[in-house]
Amino acid sequence: MISIKNSKKFVVFTNAFTPNQDGFNDFFRPKTSNISQFHMSIYNQWGQFLFETNNLETGWNGFMNGVKCPSGLYVYLVSYIFQDAAETKTKRGSFTLIE
Repeated sequence: MISIKNSKKFVVFTNAFTPNQDGFNDFFRPKTSNISQFHMSIYNQWGQFLFETNNLETGWNGFMNGVKCPSGLYVYLVSYIFQDAAETKTKRGSFTLIE
């Protein structure tokens, strides 16, 4: 996991997820605390846009246009603002989708 921590403010990203609908780890989304604004985009390894959300509770389910994406490496781009800050922070990284 990659994390950014400062007191009670944090954003943590997992490095893999398994969208197999078993109720565990079915969505890719960060764990956060004290975020006032949020945006996340997901891309495949070739840079094709797959998903975006402004809702911390809405994660990517591993599908694009109703079709399950294959196992492999994917990339996220997240921007966020902590509640007591004015500066937008940006984080880029990769994770693995495991079928």
